[in-house]
Amino acid sequence: MGCTPSRRAQHRGHGVSDSRNSYDSQDNDSLEVFTVDKYDQKVITQLKRDFKENMDMFLLNNILMSVMFFENYDLEITQARRIIPPGGQEMSIKLISDHNKICIMPDTVIEMVNRKVSFQHRHGKMKNVKQCLAMQRMYVIYDTMEILRENEDLDHYSGIDKPTERAHVENSKHHGFVKLRHPEYRTSPNGSISTSSNSTYASNGVLTPPLELNDNAPSTSSGRYSMSIPDESEYTHINEMKTLLPLSQTRSSSNSSGASIYCLKSIKSRNLQPVDETDDLYIIRNYYDSTEFMKHFTSHVFPGGLAESLGFDQMAISEASHNARAIYCNIEQDRGCSIKCEIVPAVLNPWPGLNAWAARDRPIVVDKRNMVAYRWPTPQMVQDMLKCPAVLVPRGFIPKRGQNADYNLEWEVSFPKAEKYMHTRMSHAQMKCYLFMAILHKTFIEPVTQQKGLLFDHIRTLIYWECENNYRDWPENRLGEKMILLLQLLKNAMGKVMLKDYFIESKNIFENIPGCYLFSAQEKIHNICQRPVGHFINALRNLEYSSGRFYPMLNFDKLYEILSAQESISLVVNHMVLLQHTNRSNRIVTHNAEQNWMQRKIEQNFEKKRMQSELEQNLQGEEARPSVNSINLNWTGKGNTKVDSTKAGEFMKFFAEHFIAIADKSMKYYGAMTQALFYLKQAWYLTKVMEDPIVGAELYARDLQSKIYTLETLCRESANDETFTPTTPARNSSIMQIHHQVVNGVTVDLNNVTQNFARTYPNLQPNEARRRNTKNVRINSMVERL
Repeated sequence: MGCTPSRRAQHRGHGVSDSRNSYDSQDNDSLEVFTVDKYDQKVITQLKRDFKENMDMFLLNNILMSVMFFENYDLEITQARRIIPPGGQEMSIKLISDHNKICIMPDTVIEMVNRKVSFQHRHGKMKNVKQCLAMQRMYVIYDTMEILRENEDLDHYSGIDKPTERAHVENSKHHGFVKLRHPEYRTSPNGSISTSSNSTYASNGVLTPPLELNDNAPSTSSGRYSMSIPDESEYTHINEMKTLLPLSQTRSSSNSSGASIYCLKSIKSRNLQPVDETDDLYIIRNYYDSTEFMKHFTSHVFPGGLAESLGFDQMAISEASHNARAIYCNIEQDRGCSIKCEIVPAVLNPWPGLNAWAARDRPIVVDKRNMVAYRWPTPQMVQDMLKCPAVLVPRGFIPKRGQNADYNLEWEVSFPKAEKYMHTRMSHAQMKCYLFMAILHKTFIEPVTQQKGLLFDHIRTLIYWECENNYRDWPENRLGEKMILLLQLLKNAMGKVMLKDYFIESKNIFENIPGCYLFSAQEKIHNICQRPVGHFINALRNLEYSSGRFYPMLNFDKLYEILSAQESISLVVNHMVLLQHTNRSNRIVTHNAEQNWMQRKIEQNFEKKRMQSELEQNLQGEEARPSVNSINLNWTGKGNTKVDSTKAGEFMKFFAEHFIAIADKSMKYYGAMTQALFYLKQAWYLTKVMEDPIVGAELYARDLQSKIYTLETLCRESANDETFTPTTPARNSSIMQIHHQVVNGVTVDLNNVTQNFARTYPNLQPNEARRRNTKNVRINSMVERL
């Protein structure tokens, strides 16, 4: 683990020789000596500097290392790439057979974490409610709509089985949004259009009678799509669109019977490319109405049987809510944790148009120690992601003020499969920062802004950009520094009201967020950056592990108790030092004993008043705290706060013992030998700091180093033992082997069912099991696409 044990040295007592330390045991035999290389010495020096000069960063780095989300990250991330979550295959088969739909869930890693870690506020309205760390997204893909290339028409051979609808993609004036245009169109010589029975209809659908003139300019009519002068009062429109409403209250105005989800809207525009003078002046094109699509899904499709196929029970369906973006429904787990899901309908677009993203110039960072070049995503990742189809979600652009004339016709472009691919290629440190940002958002921002301001989608985009811009700069033992940097980047982006979409750079995802919500979130982020320790402790202590077998939870209450006691001691010591300095500079030197006595009395009275004032301020702070379980968010290790030598060893021992406990679990239960060695190394670093005379905890250090050496030896022996296999967690269920299913009296071969909808998404990383067992290739390929 970097601290290589040497041969046994026969010493009595202890000493230091050539940067090696030897220790006495009770039988006077010395333990192994750990060699300190240049890198280790640099880390130890930095730890000492942080402990003496920047207590905030020392605490934050160690606190973030102490929180665990995965049993064995390397193993679990490999499973996330190749294996469908429990129940996923059964659900996929049911969706295909009963609804002609598939489901894409990009947050596979988040789902794995939600099964092990839950979130519960310590006080407030949600005090007794267990929640998931982050909302899970579910894209329900309609298999009956086919997106054509620009040069394809209705006679083109279909890549899916009997599609009911086909459409061309047309760019919208809002970046990241498109329109779906029906391939057929009509012309008119004078602009007079009839809505008689020979009009173009969607299959079993509806053609809306109103026809609008579209000259690529906003309409100024007083109708539904009129544009008014924006003012502050028109924030009410976007607030209404994002306000959550009970699902039971929604009704589809255009198609109450629920016969079809496809609705065409006719748009009349001038013919800008006439071939000759005989060509008609106007073209009538039909566009698929995204608003009616979403209404039909919300009022008929989801509550009409799809919800149960997705795994929601009747209680959850009755309590579901929705807005213009999506449906929100909860899944209750066995351990009482509620997992919130965002469900949106979508249409698969196999031509994502990511050429500009693929050609983007990405920084290359070279590690000078081993001369390894880092770039993310790698060229191979880029090629794989280009094969991932996009999806078109039925929601148009909602401006902050006023209304969007094309709102009903716009579809938002999203890339859930590419996002899932990226999630499973992130490092452990990157994923931990991703989850820490989710926890901070859930603790401090979500209760204030709800769905109207800063969303976790925005934070996810920020993480993507930082992974690309600084892939190597994610040291796992200094995540506190990285988190502060991410928070500052987010604060600056909100200040500029500019955060580019990761895949479509021309799209500003902050463009349509009202400034009041951004300012509120920016203020919260600023407070966290100013007082990080108190805020992080307050957020992380809301976490609960699902099983006692999982890693030990850091005792945040004990840590805060140590910090509070240390703060009191520090304030007294610093105040005394300040008084002594002030008194020495202001004292009048005199040889009169009576005058000296009076001077001392004045100084003592002044000191007493200052101490009493400090105590009153502390009491007021305690009264202002919301409950006995809350944390003083204003605690900070900056400024004049110094660590008392009597408490320094307690800090080091607190974290070192926790790291040793994590290493023990990593090795014995989960076979994560690399992780075990990492945490033993971090504990050993702390023991080296404890040997500093200023800390004065050398006896503690000896005891802990003895435990570290024992575990390290066992860990290395287990890593070299090929027969060692950790206990397989019970949640790793086997894949179902289903090849045929009866649908409407007809036996369906599920091995070939993917040919109906999977046109362009090949298997990116087949595992050894598929190569050995050709019988399961097609069914597993089908399931992974979902």
